[in-house]
Order: sequence, then C-alpha cells, then structure tokens
Amino acid sequence: AEPTTLPDVRGAPEADARAALEEAGFVVAEERSEQFDGEIADGSVLAVRDADGQVLEAGAASFRGTPVSLLVSVGAIPEVRGLTVDAAVAELARRGLTGVVESSVFDNDIPDGSVIGYSAVPEVVVPGDTLGLVAALGPDLVEVPDVAGETINDAIEILEAAGFRVPDELDTNVPQLGWGLGVFAVQRTEPAGGESVIRGSSVQIVARY
Repeated sequence: AEPTTLPDVRGAPEADARAALEEAGFVVAEERSEQFDGEIADGSVLAVRDADGQVLEAGAASFRGTPVSLLVSVGAIPEVRGLTVDAAVAELARRGLTGVVESSVFDNDIPDGSVIGYSAVPEVVVPGDTLGLVAALGPDLVEVPDVAGETINDAIEILEAAGFRVPDELDTNVPQLGWGLGVFAVQRTEPAGGESVIRGSSVQIVARY
C-alpha cells in the first residue's frame, strides 16, 4: 500500500477537512460523530478517528485507502445562567440536550425560578446527553430581630446569632463600658427590627442617652 500521512485538519470546517483527507488518500466515512466544544467552532473538526474509534494525530504515518471518520464540534454548550428554568430547558432542547433541575439554592443575584448554572458538566458532552441544572430560590432573606430595649452587648449577640454583621463603629454615644448596662438600652436598628433583608447584611445599632 502506498504510504501517506494524516493532514492537520483540527479546527477546519468539515467540508475542507474531508477534502484534505481524501486528497491524502484516506477514505472518509459519511457518518460523523458530534461533540460539544467551547474552543472549536460549530461545524469544524475536533478529531480524526480510525476504524477502531481511536484518535489519529496530525502527521501520523498511514496508507492510502485507510478508512477514517470525523468527530465534529457542535459548538459550546448553551449559557443558561439567568434564564428561567423553562427557557433554559428549551434552549438545551434546541441544541439536542435535556435539562433537568437537580437542586435549588438561594442566590442574591439570580431571581427565584431562574437558573444559576449547571450542577456539573461532564468532560465530554454529546447531543442526547442530560445536564443537571441548579435553580435559584432568590435572595436568602432573614428577618431582623427586634432588639429595641436590649443592652448594646445583648443586641450585638442576638444580631450576630441571627447571621447579621454588626459594624465596628456603632451609632451610639454610650461609652463601651456601659454597653452591658440596661440603663443604656438600644432604641432601634437600621434596618429596623422585623424587616427582611439578605442574610449576612450589616445591621447598625442605634443607642443614645
């Protein structure tokens, strides 16, 4: 058999890759495989495979008449962050994928009922695969405890136990030595007790005599 070498067709449009391989004497199968890839454009070649499905490297020695097949990119998997669950599932279906919500978590940036992203993406994704989605529950809101009438020290402890941050500089003219005394009670907080705010937010204590 007449020797030949495999041309470098990675990243080339499928039609150009077929022409180059046939010119080099290879017999290219009509049927091709597809795979999602974020680097190689949709419709371009990812790899050339031999009859056993093994990837052949560019420049590899071979013989004219050797059968090969192409692995072709179908582009990157869809970006679904911020889409509603229905829109994300529809976009995946349009690209030949199935989307299934696998978990839901709080997110301060993505509204309730929308998608944060994928739960996990396999290294190889092909049309027909199922991808797990993470849905948002919206902001993680917590009610600010009403600490009016508490000592400053007790108010700090209550707020921090509820998951809030208390600034180092309080809105108070009470000396720190008096923060544990009931005669210097907290008047209010900002945001006010009873308001629902994002967990971990800063809550200012207002205490003046």
